[in-house]
Amino acid sequence: MAGIITIFGASASCEALIEQLVQLGYQITLVDNDLSALTHFEKNYNIITIHGKPSHPEVIKSSLSDETQYLIAMTQDDETNLLTCYIAKSITAVTTITCIHDSAYLSKSENIYTHAIDYTIHINQSIIEDIKHIFIHPEFIHANYIGGGYLSASVKLTEDHPWTGISLEKMENSTPKSCVISGLYRDGVWRSFRKNTRTTEGDILLVVIHQDQLASIANQPPCTEILFLGNSTLAISCCQYFSKQNTTTLLEPNKKLCNLAASQLPKTEVIHTNPENKKTLMTMISRNQTVAALSPDDENNLVYSFQAYDTGALQTFNLINKIREGHIFESSPISHMVLKTQIISDHIMRNILSEKKVCYYYTRPNLLQLIILEILPEHPFCNQTINDLSLDPHIIIGCIIRDEKPLFTEKTTALLAGDKLLIYTPHKAHDSNPAIKALLSQ
Repeated sequence: MAGIITIFGASASCEALIEQLVQLGYQITLVDNDLSALTHFEKNYNIITIHGKPSHPEVIKSSLSDETQYLIAMTQDDETNLLTCYIAKSITAVTTITCIHDSAYLSKSENIYTHAIDYTIHINQSIIEDIKHIFIHPEFIHANYIGGGYLSASVKLTEDHPWTGISLEKMENSTPKSCVISGLYRDGVWRSFRKNTRTTEGDILLVVIHQDQLASIANQPPCTEILFLGNSTLAISCCQYFSKQNTTTLLEPNKKLCNLAASQLPKTEVIHTNPENKKTLMTMISRNQTVAALSPDDENNLVYSFQAYDTGALQTFNLINKIREGHIFESSPISHMVLKTQIISDHIMRNILSEKKVCYYYTRPNLLQLIILEILPEHPFCNQTINDLSLDPHIIIGCIIRDEKPLFTEKTTALLAGDKLLIYTPHKAHDSNPAIKALLSQ
């Protein structure tokens, strides 16, 4: 067994997290006041459930034991999450992780809750960190920070892309020194490749590149205008973040919410109109623009995104708050699905795995699971060659970052203390991750 974790709040993000933790062998206790929600989890997962108010001292005490490693507070109420961690810390030395929507709760150093929180997940900030690079360069399928100033990004090769039809070796001559090709996805499979492998249209290349160099490998100009459809706390946070360097506009059909947004966003043009109106969208959508539907309602977002696509938007982002998969619109011309539940789950997983020097990302569009592993002197991989590791055949070491420089991997490459490995595995929905299991067993 990997360990014991208690989670407060039976939500969609909670379910995405529980699915991963159960696969890794963690014993889970879930606490919530919603009996019907707990029943759903009991039917679908081998976990313990406790019916009760998450912030009640007796409920918290009954849900923890001396062996509990982590308490994760992820209810929809910030105050409940903070109070739960505060009470828990008075009972036991459990490591606490809390999800916060409003960062103002932790903005003051004298805040009574600060000492009770070991890791804080700022919901909107986490999502912005996940999407900020592809909002400006949406041609990339994903662009995740892997440490040391580097990003791991996937780019799909089009007919006119300068990388199409050439060998990876020739490609190196036209890319920055900070760029290393780490993976090749062709015909639905992540394939082994060599430097003389020639690319074709439709290939997806996984690259590691310094964040300052991402624009240099883009085949399309960056988006300088962002149109947000629907008001939400995430939309407000995005407008505040992106309006520093981009032209931002927000459309909201509810007049009260529109006025509220206008008072919070002095650098964003806020317009009271219905994002479903094609005539309005046609006058506002330009070619050099990202369009993002970020309302709290999933169905509204899907309608907004399709209307935007039908009126000429080339790059559309669609926020999914609760729907996890299998929706009628999941396979669609929408460029990017912003999966809130997956992003928050991944962020919590990174907190849990950080003690083992493992960092984790999941990119759903090409079912790729990325792991960044730091090699410590005592790690069993240290001083071993890649060929000597005897890893699961589905586990691929795509890149080594050594002395702040990415290296193209060869089977004879020896791993040194201080190296960071980018490891990836192909993945199917609901399957366990062989890479994380292998690394946790080391």
